[in-house]
Amino acid sequence: MKTMAVLDIVIPEDIYDRVLEGFACSQGYHEFIEDKDGTLIPNPQTKADFLETTVQAYITNSVVCHEVADAVGVTKEEQTKTSEEEIILSGSIHG
Repeated sequence: MKTMAVLDIVIPEDIYDRVLEGFACSQGYHEFIEDKDGTLIPNPQTKADFLETTVQAYITNSVVCHEVADAVGVTKEEQTKTSEEEIILSGSIHG
């Protein structure tokens, strides 16, 4: 896959923990989650990973919504599937 653009988010070290905590809290991250038996366990997804995947999902969903709204002669489901398959984002946030 050819990379056309790179989006780096630079978070100053002195506010990194504050940004992660605020973002995670405001976007629904949970320190503990239930396993299949209903037992609370530590969330295996770190706050940094959560930030990364949430931002990627936001960008993807924004494009999908735009393309679905613009699609003519295509069902919403068809356009959503096409858009989601074509939009693959990757990257990392380093602290």
